[in-house]
Amino acid sequence: MTRVLVMVMLVACAASPEPRRRQPERVLSSRAEMPAEMAKLVPQHGVFLVGGGDKSPVFRIVIDTDANTIYTGSAPAATPLHAAMTEERTRELTPANEQHLMQLCADARSEPAPAEPPERVVGYDEIFVVADGDSVFFLEGRGPITRPRAIKAIEALRAAAAL
Repeated sequence: MTRVLVMVMLVACAASPEPRRRQPERVLSSRAEMPAEMAKLVPQHGVFLVGGGDKSPVFRIVIDTDANTIYTGSAPAATPLHAAMTEERTRELTPANEQHLMQLCADARSEPAPAEPPERVVGYDEIFVVADGDSVFFLEGRGPITRPRAIKAIEALRAAAAL
């Protein structure tokens, strides 16, 4: 009887589907590690945020603290994230806004990675980069970014960019 029970348990374990593996968020720390098409869009000092996908319009926000500007771009769904935007706007970055946004981005940069990576969302991607020269915090969500501090920074960036 014990052998039959062990055999049933082995067969049941073998028949159960393998658990789905989650795609980890991609985090890079140097400009040299970034994809070339993205690296050319990231300011020396500031923030780069882009998102969109197959069915979602593409948006791009660039905070350039050297030039004191906020750039906003948008394009139709399915536009590559690194491609030219169809609508663009650049505005002045005020010192108060710069301080507030960069503090939120520093908080996001120091946020520990989650114990379990979020599920991959097929057909949508977000990339959040905080750049300080050659040192960068590059977070690719492979779907919407889900880290709480990063979400807070992203919401503030979108508000400042009027998106």
